[in-house]
Amino acid sequence: MKRELCQTLDERVTPFMDALGFTFRKSKRDYRRASGEAVQVVTTDVLGYPDGTYRIVSHCALTFPRLLDAFFEHHAYAQAKGRSDSQVVTLNCDEIYRPEISANLLLSADDPTSAIHNLEIGIKDDVLPFLDKYSDLSTLIENLDDPNWRNRITSDPLARATVRLTYHALEQDRTAFDTAVGDLRKYLGTPQGTVHAGVMEALVSGLADSHLNKAQQGVAPNA
Repeated sequence: MKRELCQTLDERVTPFMDALGFTFRKSKRDYRRASGEAVQVVTTDVLGYPDGTYRIVSHCALTFPRLLDAFFEHHAYAQAKGRSDSQVVTLNCDEIYRPEISANLLLSADDPTSAIHNLEIGIKDDVLPFLDKYSDLSTLIENLDDPNWRNRITSDPLARATVRLTYHALEQDRTAFDTAVGDLRKYLGTPQGTVHAGVMEALVSGLADSHLNKAQQGVAPNA
């Protein structure tokens, strides 16, 4: 049943996303489009529950090739995952949808039209304005730099740190970079963060050496 529902979902949603400039990658079940220096990603899928019901689930993401090019050199996990599937920020669309959208995504095999229609409304009216806003990298960085965690679009401390460190290193902003390092190390000092210390400290050192230390010495970055 899930396979049939996924096929129906793809057949209905793909023309809608095509009209918005997205390209479907069937193997990854995602839709992608370029927006400035960002690549916007929307994924859709069908989740089955033990009681036999099904629901449309969706995620959205932003990736920035300029940031990926920089941190890929120094981030072991990103290298293992693969550049084409590495996202900078990822969110469950239920965090963005209005409540009336999230509450009406249950799929019926007999009549999937209502749920799919609600999905399309949620993507167009809620998700795409969110993606368009944060496709501006300076807007995204301003949000992630906000010291008040309630205002940030992601609660993932590693995603936040990776974006901030890479951006501020590329901008050769030592003060902002050091602030991001300090925030990261607070997390790495927790029981949850300790396991990530080796990879993230390597990222800090690599970005500093490639983009900040050489600049202070009058050497062109990556020279």
